[in-house]
Amino acid sequence: MNSEGTHTPRLALFDVIQPGRLTLVQDGGREQHEAWGITESGPCDPYAAYWANLLCGNSPDTPLLECTLGGLVLKTLRQCSIAVAGAPLLLRLNGQIVPLWQTLCLQVGDIVSLGMPKNGLRTYLAVTGGLAAPQVFGSCATSVRDKLGGLQANGSPITSADRLFQAVDLSVLDTIYRIDKRAMPVYPDRLHLRFICGYQWPHLGPLVQQAFCQQEYSVSPDSDRMGVRLKGTAISGVQGIVSEGITLGAIQLPPDGQPIVMLNDRQTIGGYAKLGSVLEQDCALLAQARPGCRIQFHPVSLSQAAELRHHLAAFFQHTPLIEVSAHV
Repeated sequence: MNSEGTHTPRLALFDVIQPGRLTLVQDGGREQHEAWGITESGPCDPYAAYWANLLCGNSPDTPLLECTLGGLVLKTLRQCSIAVAGAPLLLRLNGQIVPLWQTLCLQVGDIVSLGMPKNGLRTYLAVTGGLAAPQVFGSCATSVRDKLGGLQANGSPITSADRLFQAVDLSVLDTIYRIDKRAMPVYPDRLHLRFICGYQWPHLGPLVQQAFCQQEYSVSPDSDRMGVRLKGTAISGVQGIVSEGITLGAIQLPPDGQPIVMLNDRQTIGGYAKLGSVLEQDCALLAQARPGCRIQFHPVSLSQAAELRHHLAAFFQHTPLIEVSAHV
């Protein structure tokens, strides 16, 4: 029985042979709990997670694995279909290289392994029927910092002692699908992040605004799921504020003058100055950025941001899966 009193099916699916650097159970995240100081969590790259779930016939918020820097090895305990999407890596099935961004049908005893990504950070593994995990505040999303979610409901990452269970009793899909190559994102080593200026932006003055937008930052190794820390010429003379809510993509400017772009495991309030908020689709790319990746910011208007969001939604809506073959 999970933490909210409902029964979780016990359909043994995988034994974890190697957990990888950091592998977390994620779903759509915890919404509408920020007032209680509870972070949103969920997949840092929701678009890769979306395609992985869609290739398995799941809804977008179905629980799956987020694997940072690869290294995950699983032993299959029952027939199922999986899909792996996100940062490009060598995906092997019983030692043989198999494609990402495509449905794969597994048999009992199969070994699935994820290598080190060639670029990018996070890769998502979805399975038909989704993963079973207890619900905490309406979600099983793992927040290590807040000690919430995951298989043990305490924020613990996946370990080699874990067994993964299937939430819904589904076997292999009847059809193998892949996504259109146009939908496969590229994770470059240089990003141009579009952002909406916040209400504090006009008070920064033209010199600070110009300095922020013209210089090039680099991603710091100290970055994590809470936020991406950037390094560059420090911006000085910006005062803190009374603590207020923090959105996904908020660009905070702490006293050292080095920006931090907040991600899924961000704190819910903060008193650092905020220059604006990076667009959601660009946050997904930023979440894949490795240390040293070059970053430059570009302001956009609310109407431009709305138009970009509309085009993105239309792209997903009108990019169907491609049938590869029927599974026998």
